[in-house]
Amino acid sequence: MSSPILTVDNLTIGFGRSAEQAPAVRNLSYYLNANETLAIVGESGSGKSVSSMALLGLLPQGTSRILNGTAMFDGRDLLHLGEEDQRTIRGKRISMIFQEPMTSLNPVLTIGRQMTEVVQAHDPGAANVEKLAVTMLDRVRLPDPSGMMKRYPHQLSGGQRQRVMIAMALINRPEILIADEPTTALDVTVQAQILELMRELKDQFGTSMLLITHDMGVVAETADRVIVMKQGERVEEGTVTGLFENPTHSYTRKLLAAVPKIGTSDVPPKADATAGSRAPVVEAKDLNKTFRSKGHDVHALNEVSFSIPPGETLALVGESGSGKSTAARAILRLMEVDSGEILMDGQDIRQFGTQLLRKSRKQMQMIFQDPYGALDPRMRVDRLVAEPMRIHNIASGRELQDRTEALFRQVGLTADQMRRYPHEFSGGQRQRLCIARALGVEPKLIVADEPTSALDVSIQAQVIELMLDLQQRLGLSYLFISHDLAVVEQMSHSIAVMLHGRIVEVGPRDAVLKTPAHAYTRELLNAIPIPDPQRTRGKLTVTDRSAFSKGPLLPVSEFHLAAS
Repeated sequence: MSSPILTVDNLTIGFGRSAEQAPAVRNLSYYLNANETLAIVGESGSGKSVSSMALLGLLPQGTSRILNGTAMFDGRDLLHLGEEDQRTIRGKRISMIFQEPMTSLNPVLTIGRQMTEVVQAHDPGAANVEKLAVTMLDRVRLPDPSGMMKRYPHQLSGGQRQRVMIAMALINRPEILIADEPTTALDVTVQAQILELMRELKDQFGTSMLLITHDMGVVAETADRVIVMKQGERVEEGTVTGLFENPTHSYTRKLLAAVPKIGTSDVPPKADATAGSRAPVVEAKDLNKTFRSKGHDVHALNEVSFSIPPGETLALVGESGSGKSTAARAILRLMEVDSGEILMDGQDIRQFGTQLLRKSRKQMQMIFQDPYGALDPRMRVDRLVAEPMRIHNIASGRELQDRTEALFRQVGLTADQMRRYPHEFSGGQRQRLCIARALGVEPKLIVADEPTSALDVSIQAQVIELMLDLQQRLGLSYLFISHDLAVVEQMSHSIAVMLHGRIVEVGPRDAVLKTPAHAYTRELLNAIPIPDPQRTRGKLTVTDRSAFSKGPLLPVSEFHLAAS
């Protein structure tokens, strides 16, 4: 057997003044073989990304320190190279794909400029650089690669930007590719395409891959071996099959148990038995919204209709750009539609003036995808949670403080955490704060826009359990927006599938997930990563979306939205 291409031994990394007392990574050791995919998994804060960024000298200067260890690559220790020596390796022999391509790509430079720059940084006199860049964009299956060279990052979709990042990372044919959560923010079909593409290119170029992720489905479909990290330490290592079939550490078992699996939730969330006889909490009728883009019309909403019974959850699913978030903003009148009705308590809120609209907003609240972006970093969290109650004159003084404290307890937080700031909480705790803030005005409807997509699987499971518990106790209705159908199965009573601004299928949860009537719904289900290495799917075939949108719509009127 050949020697490993990379060997990391006893890596220890610390931050700030307490670097020695509480290192972020402690005594981490592993090896990476040629043409192998090694996955490093664990929750946020486990040290996955920090340990990998150390290999390329990308740790923040002044605040981080490598306290111990070596990382041997081609006879040299990556951890103790000077900047000039690091530059000869970084992007040439070892490349990295980052989690968020929009923040990794330069917004003021064309894709072509950024592609050629990667080559010229290591070989200033390289010939036919533009031709090489076009070829690489074609290899990652981007449409019109020559035209793509002239475009800017904001003109591309999320999946296209990630393909550009892969092309940039592989254009110099590196020996090692570090992929840091490369598909976390992508829809399931795009994610499946990206994973398949990375596997193909890895085999074609003979590249070894270090895959950093918290998605065990991605691990099952991609990795050869797995390292599990917890609080900076390696707690388990093994082959992907061995780890999934016989995990030895309790933390690994916890991670695997928290992974939502499609088809494992036989019983939908308990519904209110009287919901069908009562008026819907909200009803959308024939909503239309058109945006003008580059001289042509984009139909973001096209005759969209749905209703949500009291105490039930309607899930909106579909890829980015399908119209899910536009529909959510329209329901809350955060965006005005061109036509249609939005009925609450039998009244069309589109006709409300400022005062009536403000009063109706007490009945509708929103939970956003990114809890950190939704919380003002300059305000204490007790003020953030109390703010909606203060705005709507629900309480003041001691009563406001008592209500705020009760909300903290209701979402599993404690009173002694109330005087902290958002940055002092974990991602899951911040999402609990956002839920507490939404509950303060005692709404009937909560619109949850991808509320768990940015969370680790174990934290995601806790937030889902909390939302279901609150629904049972408070009789809440949810409009739940997600691209994760395994999460949707746990949360929803009914599902509406959106594509190109239209609802192409709608019905009770089990009907949509177990016997999907539309080809697009079937494709979404086929694209879900399977957290079982023995059941990985074959080659994914993605159908032309335009074929779906040109066909006749399923007759929505034939479906009963309340789960039977």
